[in-house]
Amino acid sequence: MKVSAKCPVGGALALVLRMSRFVGVAPVILTQNGIRLSRPLTFYSYFVVTAISGVILSGFALDLLTEPKRSLRVRTPTSRMIWVANLSIVILITSVAAYRAPARFLCIINCLKQIQKIKIFINGENNIDLFEKLKTVMIISTLVGLGFLVFFDIYGYVTEALTHGREVRTLFLYSFLYYEYFIVLLVELQFILIAQKLLSALRLVNDALQQLMVSFKTQRNNYYNRFRNEFTSYDNYALKESSTVPNKVINYVVDSLTVKEKLDDKKYFRSDNRTVRDLSNAYTGICDILRRIDDSHGFLLLLILISFFMQLIITPYYLITTLYTSMNQINYILLQISWCMYHIISMLMVVEPCYQTQKEMDRTQMLVLYLLRYISSTDPMFVDVDIFCKQLYLDRPSYTPLGMCTISRPLTVTIIGAVMTYLVIIFQLRSYESNSKDQL
Repeated sequence: MKVSAKCPVGGALALVLRMSRFVGVAPVILTQNGIRLSRPLTFYSYFVVTAISGVILSGFALDLLTEPKRSLRVRTPTSRMIWVANLSIVILITSVAAYRAPARFLCIINCLKQIQKIKIFINGENNIDLFEKLKTVMIISTLVGLGFLVFFDIYGYVTEALTHGREVRTLFLYSFLYYEYFIVLLVELQFILIAQKLLSALRLVNDALQQLMVSFKTQRNNYYNRFRNEFTSYDNYALKESSTVPNKVINYVVDSLTVKEKLDDKKYFRSDNRTVRDLSNAYTGICDILRRIDDSHGFLLLLILISFFMQLIITPYYLITTLYTSMNQINYILLQISWCMYHIISMLMVVEPCYQTQKEMDRTQMLVLYLLRYISSTDPMFVDVDIFCKQLYLDRPSYTPLGMCTISRPLTVTIIGAVMTYLVIIFQLRSYESNSKDQL
């Protein structure tokens, strides 16, 4: 597949990359020909993330030294454990995203070029403008939603600090954690958009296979219909006029025995100069790109999945704790419910492109097997289709961060089930702390 292509970046991906560059997790420059790495922006990323993480850790140290009554987040051992887990996973994700950004974006640039080559090779159009607009609206809505949650969360802690005499300096230092929340979201959006680029290329391959199969079936059915009509007319004529079978009928009977061999002409197997071998090569390229994305994002994806798990434990913990202690804080309860919904939606946004990719690979396998049913073993096309079919069984990559799990819809059910289990354990610890205080 020798196709030269540039790597132009626009639409939703360009928007995310510009915002990621500003916050410090995308050391790239966008040009008309594509994107390229920038050494000054790399040092900028290192400096910004290191400084922000240092400020947050300083706030945590100050909070530990504060009296429990004036502490903002670590008033009890259980809340201290929950808050340490929250800080650790968020800081770890932002640090990995910033320090490994050059290697990750070098892989992203190469993958985008390969995807563009495959699309040019297949020469497909797939309503790109409409999808790009929808992606842009989705990204802006997600960022605006997170902005509202951050605003009301800070407002609630400021009100609590002023009302109950909490440490204001700690609150100021902790406010930089929300900056890293935006970094985590932008890193997730980077992976989502790259995975959707790959998914669109795979759909083009499947659409080409679908057109090839329809064209092949149409030509085959036309030939059979022509034979059936001619045979019926001559058969009726023979029964009415004589007891002998006309020679032309015999010729059509012989032709019917080798009807598949008569479909060997290339016009039955090519659609817009696309062959099964061409599509097989395109599919192989897509599988290679998927492996590169999985290798470059593996550790980061694993941390993001762990963060979903931790956040879906932490947020319900704060929610249920508020329901037990004070039912009057309706605003805080609604805020925690909104945070739960945000984390669930974020998890589904990351999982869905991976699931759809596996679903499209299943569709590829179904189309190739369906095409194999209509081809004779003596057909020259049979070899290419048979190789493609074996390749689908032997070459089936997926998004498996560090080989620990497969990102798909069943994973969300597993995470939610594990969250329920750990919430039970945490509230048992909480009740133990309450009983200890009552005894004292």
